[in-house]
Amino acid sequence: HDLKLALEPVVVGAIAEALRVLEPFVRGALECADPLIAEVGAFRSTNGAPPQPIHSDSGMPPCSHLPGMLTAFVALQDIDELMGPTTFLPGTHAIPEAHAAIHVSSSSSKKAN
Repeated sequence: HDLKLALEPVVVGAIAEALRVLEPFVRGALECADPLIAEVGAFRSTNGAPPQPIHSDSGMPPCSHLPGMLTAFVALQDIDELMGPTTFLPGTHAIPEAHAAIHVSSSSSKKAN
């Protein structure tokens, strides 16, 4: 289940805790002194749930004109190999063909379910 989170105190606290460690990496990766958090979400899965298909974390079209975009995955529980690894495809946000292929694949997976 993919959930958008409101910036309630518990969510803000969790973000602040993660950023204590991640902040220098975020600023360096984006080459930006004051990055913007545009979206915060959470995932909940149950035992035996099928794996997520490759998908875009942003519904935005390819954005090579923007200075940068970063997705951070922070697990709130221990993750093991049986739960499946998270796959990242760096740079695909700026390649129109890759973005289109991911969108088509994601749409096909949703129709199959």
